[in-house]
Amino acid sequence: MSRRQSRQVVARQQLIAILDNEAVQAAVQPDHSKHRSMMALVSAVSQRNVRRPGQVRLLTSTAARVEAGIDRRQPTAALLGGLRIRDVVLDSSRADACAELCRAADGTIVDATVAHAALAERTPGTTVSIYTADVVDLERLVSAGGGGVRVRLV
Repeated sequence: MSRRQSRQVVARQQLIAILDNEAVQAAVQPDHSKHRSMMALVSAVSQRNVRRPGQVRLLTSTAARVEAGIDRRQPTAALLGGLRIRDVVLDSSRADACAELCRAADGTIVDATVAHAALAERTPGTTVSIYTADVVDLERLVSAGGGGVRVRLV
């Protein structure tokens, strides 16, 4: 593969970061102990998207957002929209898949929704990472779902 072809492959690579409830809290609450590290992640995402629009997406499951206590209708949640963190909605088929993950890996409902959101984003040329404080639990859920997702500590 030539250097030029290599650059084209890298340019097409999409990165997806799935945030669990603590990562969402850390991103939107300036007094959170992990706020600075989450803002560093968000800043890196923004810089990448300036150079290559849409290369990196930030997502969270609606269940994780609820557990984090973030109500998008409240003024305090404006930062969530400003950071372009999008919700992965829990519909009936996703709920069934999450229930299956819970049974297979003995996980919590919210962690299963985060893991499923990440697993559903796996495609060739896409790197998916979960940012969480529950690394062990989410690695177990991701493994039960077939793997292929990185789990990183917030």
